[in-house]
Amino acid sequence: MDHLIATGVDGLIPNGSTGDFHLLTLEERQKVAESVIARAAGRVPVIVGATCLSTAEVIRVSLHAQERGAAGVMVAPAFYLPMSRAEILAHFQSVARAIKIPLVVYNNPLCTGQHVSAEMIAVLEKSVGVRYVKESSGVFDNFQQILVSTGQRVKVFMGEEALSLEALLMGAAGLIMGLANAIPDRFVEMLKAVQRGDIAQARLLHYQTLPLYYLANEGATHNYNSVIKSVIKLRRGKGVTSSRAPSLPLTDPQEGKLAELLDRIGLGQGG
Repeated sequence: MDHLIATGVDGLIPNGSTGDFHLLTLEERQKVAESVIARAAGRVPVIVGATCLSTAEVIRVSLHAQERGAAGVMVAPAFYLPMSRAEILAHFQSVARAIKIPLVVYNNPLCTGQHVSAEMIAVLEKSVGVRYVKESSGVFDNFQQILVSTGQRVKVFMGEEALSLEALLMGAAGLIMGLANAIPDRFVEMLKAVQRGDIAQARLLHYQTLPLYYLANEGATHNYNSVIKSVIKLRRGKGVTSSRAPSLPLTDPQEGKLAELLDRIGLGQGG
């Protein structure tokens, strides 16, 4: 965590998808949130992931985060069974009304099976004052439609690495990336390049990073989060290499392929 802050990230989000929230008990998630908030010590805002299977659980986790000093909570739709538009809206509205800190709506239909459309975001903005979205659908037009349908009043953070540069150029408030846990320096450099108008450098960094994104998303052969953990270990010489079961660590050949790729794109140990 200290390494991430020192690298220049603008915030931390414990208990998100990359944080394996789905493999933790509610009590463990609360301990993680408390630890991160305490360690951050106000250096950067902490947005706590609060996605759960029921609205009541989301509110419970969100209120705990609020009491411990979180700057906000990030919530995806409840998942497992398909929900109607009315149910998704009611879920977010109930959470927003129960807390006093900002709610970040997390759209990740690949993982939840539920899509939060731009039209739904506009309804949430008007009904309960939602002002923040993490957009991870992988559909760039959904990102643009959110900005258009809300008059750019809602700040949208891109969560899909392959669309990160395009999103920054088209008005994203920032990036919330799984790979940023492992290569924060690369995303910070790209963001700074965009901010100073050096689009050529930003493009170079983006295309250098894409091979790692493609490898991490070869989902038929390995777990995305296990790739991130292995990258951290290979770059920093420490860390765990897998999540809890049923997740598995990379095999030795897979990790060897990953190490070669990191060296090739300038992200090996010390890079």
